[in-house]
Formats: sequence, structure tokens, C-alpha cells
Amino acid sequence: MFNRNEYMDQFLDEIMEPGEVEKQYFYVMSFAPLTNYLLFQEFTMLLNKHMIVAFTNKRILICEMDGTTGKMTGNFLPLDLQDVKEISFKRGLLKTTVKVTFSDDSKIQFKPNNVCVGLSNHKKNLLALAERY
Repeated sequence: MFNRNEYMDQFLDEIMEPGEVEKQYFYVMSFAPLTNYLLFQEFTMLLNKHMIVAFTNKRILICEMDGTTGKMTGNFLPLDLQDVKEISFKRGLLKTTVKVTFSDDSKIQFKPNNVCVGLSNHKKNLLALAERY
């Protein structure tokens, strides 16, 4: 049986640096723009971006996931926590809004669902991150 939690833990353990001991992660999907829906219609779902966002004690890792197989592509963007000014969590009924503000006042926002089928640690990790920040 394919356990998504073990797969994600193993992938993150491979890319974590020495000294990074904590990790909480969640799944988020970035939808294609509306203009793509008008142009490509039903094929637009292939343009949606699937990501795992992981928080460690030193970095934020935005990891790319293949939308068709669900496996990690190996591409990831590390963001140093020293460059982060503020992280805020706002829990809603169906989604949680995660806002990361950097020291240069640029922002990035994620809106993961509160529950993710196939990744049972998702909800637990979101709650742990909300308490931490």
C-alpha cells in the first residue's frame, strides 16, 4: 500500500539540511488563471500547479508535485526563515489562509484545504503550524 505520509517524510528527509529537525507540511494547489479556462477549456486542469509547502525550523520549502502521478518532481524553492518578517494563519470553515511576509514587504499566500484525502498528516500539521506561528 502506498502511504503518502511516509513518502512525503522520506522526500523531505532527503532535502533537509543538517540541523533541521522539525518539519510540518501541507498540500496546496494553485489554479490556472481564468483566461486559460476560456482558451483551453477542459484541458486547463493540466495547467494547475500542485505543491507541498514544508516548514522546518530553518526554512520554508515549496516543493513541486507532478499533477498526474502525485510524485515529487525534485524541484523545490527554499526560503530562509531569517528573511521572513511574519507568518500568519487564518482558519476558515473549509480552507486555511497562510500568509508569509518577507523583510522587503513582499508577500506570498497559500490557501490549503483544512482536510486532504490521502495525506492524513495534513490537518495535524496545519494545526501545529497555526499554534507555532
